[in-house]
Amino acid sequence: MLSFKFPGSRFNRGVTAMAMLVAALFCWHSWDNPGAIFAHFRKAVADGLTFATSILGFLVAGFTVFATITKIEIFVSMARIEYENTRESYLKYNLNAFVLAFVHYIALVFFCIVAQLFGQTNGVLALVLHKLTSIYPTSEQTIRAATASALFTFFAAWMVYLLVLLKSFIYNTYQVLTTAVRLELQQGQDAEQSAKGSSEQP
Repeated sequence: MLSFKFPGSRFNRGVTAMAMLVAALFCWHSWDNPGAIFAHFRKAVADGLTFATSILGFLVAGFTVFATITKIEIFVSMARIEYENTRESYLKYNLNAFVLAFVHYIALVFFCIVAQLFGQTNGVLALVLHKLTSIYPTSEQTIRAATASALFTFFAAWMVYLLVLLKSFIYNTYQVLTTAVRLELQQGQDAEQSAKGSSEQP
């Protein structure tokens, strides 16, 4: 995947790891009550679906404004410059942050819809967990607790990551716009110097 070629944010990874640790500690503390963990997971999924769908509209609007006000010549200039020995252009580096945010939020919406369809009480997931107890010699409570803990820990960390990713999306928009302005100013200065040099020739 193209995003792995570019450096990620240590802050984002650190905050996500902390969220995962806190969620894992909660699950460990509530191990004997998997129903409570599932309840928290279902509530988080419902809130996550509302959050993701609202933010998607903001992301689309922000990217549309960015693409509209930026001249195509600036995109071409970015495409000609390699980003820090990655064999990829600055254009791909800048657009990668936008695409990464879109992919994560769309994936979250898909995950939330699937979880709401199949993860409700006495739903498909509950039936699968019940069937697993007849295959593996493990108590049903242990299987339910392990499944609930894995789902809640993963989803909690993912939600926090999406929050800090939104911060990166906004900063990337600012960075690209300032870069576009800087390139425009540079091109204007080069044109003025070229015109001045031509006028000074005999």
